[in-house]
Amino acid sequence: MKILVDSEIQRAILRCEPSKIAVAYVGTDWNTFVPDADCLGTIIVSPTFGSNPRAITDLAKRIGWDKIFFLDELHAKTYIGNVSAVIGSANLTRNGLSGERLVELCVEVNAVESLEKLNQVFDNLKKRAQKQYPTTKSKKARLKELEMSWGAAIANRIVRRENRNMRSLLDFEPLAEDHFYVLWFRPIECEYSDDVKAIQSIMVGDIHFASTDKVEKNKWALVWRITGSSTPHKTAKPHWLYIHEVFENGIIDEQYNYPKCAIQRKDLEVPSPPFEITSDVAGLFVRLSG
Repeated sequence: MKILVDSEIQRAILRCEPSKIAVAYVGTDWNTFVPDADCLGTIIVSPTFGSNPRAITDLAKRIGWDKIFFLDELHAKTYIGNVSAVIGSANLTRNGLSGERLVELCVEVNAVESLEKLNQVFDNLKKRAQKQYPTTKSKKARLKELEMSWGAAIANRIVRRENRNMRSLLDFEPLAEDHFYVLWFRPIECEYSDDVKAIQSIMVGDIHFASTDKVEKNKWALVWRITGSSTPHKTAKPHWLYIHEVFENGIIDEQYNYPKCAIQRKDLEVPSPPFEITSDVAGLFVRLSG
């Protein structure tokens, strides 16, 4: 057994070449510390606020949802390979493994008996995880909730939005049919409620829904202008609008059928959108629309 501190932990994990990982949290730099993800047979993670939902989605695209398991109460951190393992306090995050941020303490074990015991413990954790989230659908539903929590935290500057390249459409992993809203709109003159008027000066944009529509805040809407004949506008590029707030009766025109008003605010941050709307993506939408 060897005591590990600072960057020794990262080096030990690289030597270990883990095929099994159980950690509370996963960060977006996970592949820096586990570069050979093809060797990763199973990972168990807690789908709670410390885990970055984008990191889990990226991991799923790399190794498949069948190799990812969710266990809400997981707090253990272990990396198990064929001839060694690392256990201790370090999550699969830059904070935990860079050796430059949080102070972590781990041990590297090589004894056959210890590895056998660790594998037994890991298998028991996996069984518990399978009971909590038995299907890919249930995992994606939980991850969708986590993504919305992260969006709210970024909007309110509780956590910082990472300055990473925006995800491409090909890399996007939908978590549900309503992962984001898709809306057509036509510019109109309408009267806002007093609540909306109070924040009108800090509105980036707004989009309107019918009163029967279920609309959640902390979600993205893909918005596209339509023509007078209600067909998608060929030259107006689709764009993203982040829903910071929803006003059930934000529009008070009696003759207007869409009184529910969803708003993006200037004074709040926004998370990364689901994917980048490049010229090629916008062109694809145009071709698909008609």
